[in-house]
Formats: sequence, structure tokens, C-alpha cells
Amino acid sequence: MKFTPDAVKQLRERLGLTQAEFAKRVGVSVRAVAHWEAGTRNVSTLAQRVLQQLTKEAANGETATR
Repeated sequence: MKFTPDAVKQLRERLGLTQAEFAKRVGVSVRAVAHWEAGTRNVSTLAQRVLQQLTKEAANGETATR
């Protein structure tokens, strides 16, 4: 699954996370998340796997564990 900038932002918002919180969950920098959402960088293969797992959590109605 390829994550578009809009898909990344929508996922983050569905989970109720800030960019900083989302970055921590994914294991990347806040700057990386900002780049993904702006469309200036592509999501790495490893990060895509994490985003796929987070997508499943969001589909099951799970929210962020803070």
C-alpha cells in the first residue's frame, strides 16, 4: 500500500495524534512526518509497514496510547 500525503495526514488525524506524537509512534522525526504530509518526501518501506499497522488500529477504532 502506498501512502499519499493526504492518507498520512488522515491517518494521523484519525488516531488523534499531533505530528510529534505520530512521529514517535512511527519511529521517525517530526520533520519526516511534515515532509510526508507536504508530499516532498516519500514514506520509506519500513515506515509504510508501521503505517499499515496503524491503519489497522484506526480501522478497529483504537486511538493513540499516550
